[in-house]
Amino acid sequence: MIFSTKFKASLLTAFICTCVQLTFLSGASSYDEVFHNLGSDIKEAGYSKSLKISQWVGDHQILVESFQHAISTAPEPRNVKSFLDNIAWDDSYIYSYFGSNDGDMTMIPALTLPPGYDPRNRPWYSRTHDAMTTTLSEPYEDAGTKELILTLTTPVLNDEKFLGVFGVDINTRTLINLLTPEATTGINQFFIVTQDGKILFHPNKDVSLTFLNDTFQTGHIDIKDNYAVTLENSAGTTLLFYKIMNLPASNWYLCAAITNKEE
Repeated sequence: MIFSTKFKASLLTAFICTCVQLTFLSGASSYDEVFHNLGSDIKEAGYSKSLKISQWVGDHQILVESFQHAISTAPEPRNVKSFLDNIAWDDSYIYSYFGSNDGDMTMIPALTLPPGYDPRNRPWYSRTHDAMTTTLSEPYEDAGTKELILTLTTPVLNDEKFLGVFGVDINTRTLINLLTPEATTGINQFFIVTQDGKILFHPNKDVSLTFLNDTFQTGHIDIKDNYAVTLENSAGTTLLFYKIMNLPASNWYLCAAITNKEE
């Protein structure tokens, strides 16, 4: 990450490995039919991919949460700016910022904000203040680059006193690259969805931020952990869902899509 000594997420990884169980169920087709058509390499590929995504988010989360203590000891804007200016940010991070409970906004790199801008009125601030825990936004398109970015925020506390919200905007190129399937698994595509079927990230940018039932021209699809369903389409597409574990205040699933080549 951005320090000379890189943060490790080994404890997070170990916890995920103990939590996730590979037991698959089916929706449109029977459990046995779907299960027996899936090799162990396919199941393991999905599990491994979901773990990598969790680790990617976890690395950013560890870094963001580590900064809240430093900011809490000197939350005045000039001190926050000095602190953030001395961090060797890598190109994963677009902006880092602290919105104080007094309405001050400190941002690196500096950005001219509109008159009357108050961070306390912004969704990222209110969401984190209400949750009082680290939160992860859904992706949204950057107005300048047209790329999808994420906002990761955490409350800044001094003892139990709320001082404001620290956050970073993160580009998602690495995350989208993680969705590339390995050629040997037989999986056609990976993408990330919410439990209500919104596609958050897809290797085809035009598919991101659409909905599963529109993309696959199907009705409602149940989305739950370690679940498989074969769609009634000409390709006989099978969708496998894996819950991405330990994301901050988020409910994301990895979906693996497999086309039945015998159809």
